[in-house]
This record gives sequence, structure tokens and C-alpha cells, in this order.
Amino acid sequence: MKANKLILIITLLFVFACKEKAVPKPNHFIEKQKMIEIMYDMAVLEAIKSQNPNNIPYPTPVELLKNKYNIDSLTFANNDKYYASDIKEYQKMNQSVLDRIQEEIQQKSTPTKK
Repeated sequence: MKANKLILIITLLFVFACKEKAVPKPNHFIEKQKMIEIMYDMAVLEAIKSQNPNNIPYPTPVELLKNKYNIDSLTFANNDKYYASDIKEYQKMNQSVLDRIQEEIQQKSTPTKK
């Protein structure tokens, strides 16, 4: 009986210990909605660059972060790592980006009525 209680206590301690974030919150924290906006812009930028047959100059991801969001790439990387440490939440954020992209594709492919 004592062994069962000991196993239960160890299991409970392990469960509560695992709930703590392994990656600490960054000093320059980016709020979740803003992070989703950044992720969206980065995805669109990469898609444009991969489909750019004329090599029209587009900003680099670092330039986008600096000019539009006034953050550096290290701040983005630290926040990305922080959000990615909670895989379920990170998947929801990525799904939000994908949903927005798909919604915009549908809006542009749907003819407007006159």
C-alpha cells in the first residue's frame, strides 16, 4: 500500500513539474495576436519570394521585422521558441495563419457581383 501511495505522489509531482514552461517568457515579449500577425506576414513574404519569377526585390524577413514591427530577429526567435514550447498552442497559432491565408485565397477567387 505504501508503494502505491509513493508512486501516486511521484506521478503527481511529475505531472505538476511538467506543466511549468521549459522555455522562460522572453524579456521583450510579443503578445500572441501580434505574433500571429508576424507569422502570417512571414509566411506570405516567403510565398511571394518563392513565386517571384522576375526577382523583384522584396524585404528580407529581418527587414520586415525591423521595419513593420520594430523588433529584431533575436526577439522574434526568442518569442517563437517560447510559443513553440507549448506545441498545442503553437499548432493553434499556425492553424490561425493557415485559415487566414485560405480565407484570403477564397475571397480573391470568388467573383464579385455587379
